[in-house]
Amino acid sequence: MSGQIIFDLGEPRQHDIAFPLSLVEKYRPQCLTQFAGLVEAKKVFTALLKAPRSCNLMLVGPPGTGKTSMAMAFAELLPGTLHHISSQKADVAAIDGLWEHCQFCPTRRRFHVIILDEADEATERAQVQLLSRLDSAATLRPD
Repeated sequence: MSGQIIFDLGEPRQHDIAFPLSLVEKYRPQCLTQFAGLVEAKKVFTALLKAPRSCNLMLVGPPGTGKTSMAMAFAELLPGTLHHISSQKADVAAIDGLWEHCQFCPTRRRFHVIILDEADEATERAQVQLLSRLDSAATLRPD
């Protein structure tokens, strides 16, 4: 067996030190007051926490400013059932499936919180489907 190369395809390790959380996860803000910047979004989310109601919000800004993290903190504080979809997985079937799922009562309290990261990067068909769902135009189904 000498001269053979053995590949270890097991769990990734670094000097046998366990890393339970990444630094981003460890230091991610947990409440709205811990966020720096995003002042307008913070005001809107705080008002929604005081008087929750159904609505659609779109957070726009450069990458890394905390839009997704703030929405996740909001969902935890609401508390609402969180659904998180990346733009790579946002196709018509995924949006339809999520829409059908949200027609039922959420598992945590009264609200569903849906985060669609980078919606502008989704396919054009998925964007149209999402807009029609948000406009409630898709509630009318043809026979």
